Amino acid sequence: MAGFTNSNVVELFSSKVTAIRQPAFEMGKIATELLIKLIESKYPITEFETRVLPTELVIND
Repeated sequence: MAGFTNSNVVELFSSKVTAIRQPAFEMGKIATELLIKLIESKYPITEFETRVLPTELVIND
């Protein structure tokens, strides 16, 4: 089984679980900042940003 998470709950499973740990709080913070910037912009924004945040592969053997 594989999935995405932002918590340590994956380590509690007894079965084999693989997960990608994502920085959910930081993702939300950046998304909010970009949305506010878009809303407050006086001109239409035509160039968009891509942000890559670090993730961690968690393998529970």
